[in-house]
Amino acid sequence: MKRYQQKFRLLLLKVPNAGQEQFLQIADILRIHLRVMDIVENHKDGQFLAILPETALENARLRRPSAKSLA
Repeated sequence: MKRYQQKFRLLLLKVPNAGQEQFLQIADILRIHLRVMDIVENHKDGQFLAILPETALENARLRRPSAKSLA
């Protein structure tokens, strides 16, 4: 994003073998961990893609949900 001189990160979360109920629970967890300005989409079957604007790499790692919170 050189045009606006902003840093951003992409976060790809793969969730294999998740049913609809688990997928909705993971979406709720992502809403808790991410900011209002972050964009989360269902990318493909079993995958979430998050765009984290104005985010340095260290901060993206801190906001990434842990596997334990997704279990």
